[in-house]
Amino acid sequence: MKNLLFSLLLFLSLPANAAFINSIDISPNPALSTSEIVANIAGDLADPSYFISSTSLNLSGNTFIYDIFSDTTGVISPQILVPFEVSENLGILSPGEYSFIANGYIGSRLTSTLSTTFAVSAVPLPASIWLFLSGIVIFLKSGRRKSIF
Repeated sequence: MKNLLFSLLLFLSLPANAAFINSIDISPNPALSTSEIVANIAGDLADPSYFISSTSLNLSGNTFIYDIFSDTTGVISPQILVPFEVSENLGILSPGEYSFIANGYIGSRLTSTLSTTFAVSAVPLPASIWLFLSGIVIFLKSGRRKSIF
């Protein structure tokens, strides 16, 4: 009887209307300043009657704030978590440290937040370029020597 009462209490205490954000994946990894960077956000909606109604992306300094708004059709359905995944193209970014915050909303109520940080690095010149340039400099300097004769 205690186990049944505890299970019922636990079931009733769970939020029936929530958008849970489970993971944020930034690709490519590592992020380079010459490639388009994409954020993939995965999570669960509370039940099959919920759907993602809109998303918005804001940039404040080096912090991306991504809001996922979900709503319900109003149909009563069993509480079965429904997975979702959304992607957002962040574009080509300058080298530096960035934060990405994903917020899940049901209507206008914040129900879940998850954040991550990532670094964008500059693409170094390959070693062959440096060797080629040093060879050109040596060739040009050797051609300017004065003749002793």
